[in-house]
Amino acid sequence: KFSTYETAVQVPFILRIPGITSNTYKDINQGPGLTSDVLVELVDLFPTLIDLVNLDPIPLCPENNVDVELCTEGVSLLPVIQNLSRGGKVSYFQYLNMKVIYLVILTKY
Repeated sequence: KFSTYETAVQVPFILRIPGITSNTYKDINQGPGLTSDVLVELVDLFPTLIDLVNLDPIPLCPENNVDVELCTEGVSLLPVIQNLSRGGKVSYFQYLNMKVIYLVILTKY
């Protein structure tokens, strides 16, 4: 993308998990189901899937992770999906080898 405009970084993340996101099928014409403004990233998808199938969680990557066999930078979204958490994530993006582009995303801004 090489872009930090809101239209490039704030895209919908839509989930439908039978038995978790809703108990009944909701017709598209009935309006939206649960919505949230919690900050999520694609790296959160794998830990969420691991959590949904009740596997052992993957540890978060340490700062120096060269020798780590398996780790993740994402967190499970299951507490957010079940409305048990409001999140609280901060994201930072940086593109190198081009004009300097920085982006920090906070829940408030």
